[in-house]
Amino acid sequence: MKNKSLAVALMLAIGLAACLYAKDAAAAPQGGSAEPEANEAPPASGYYTYAQKAQFIEDMKRELQMIDDELDLLADKVDRLGGEAKAGAKAKLKIVRAQWAQAEKELQRAENATEPTWNDVKNGFDKVYGDAKDSFEKTRQWINDRIEPEMPAKTQ
Repeated sequence: MKNKSLAVALMLAIGLAACLYAKDAAAAPQGGSAEPEANEAPPASGYYTYAQKAQFIEDMKRELQMIDDELDLLADKVDRLGGEAKAGAKAKLKIVRAQWAQAEKELQRAENATEPTWNDVKNGFDKVYGDAKDSFEKTRQWINDRIEPEMPAKTQ
């Protein structure tokens, strides 16, 4: 039950972030901005200015922690797998954890950024975070695809 609650909370947080981004993007002025094209995903850092650095750090720490908690839940699921699936899942989780560690290092760089380096550091975080998030999503799907067939069918 706790796992379901955490998963629901994670989905709600992601949905809220997406709604807030959509609201901000609609209100943003059009023209020569550094914002992505309409078909691109927003960067993890959004459009935080240097003056908003503390909020950025707080928000990204919270996001990284939520994903780290989800990785712990996935590791628990992996422990229930058997054979090759378990070995494959553990290898994938190890890679994702290494990517999250790199994202945490980039966030530390952001904490130490100065105003002149802010955009470069923020862009570096976005790249690492985006790669890690993509890897996390693929790994979660891969693990869930292997767990679902092993779950007993519910009888009605």
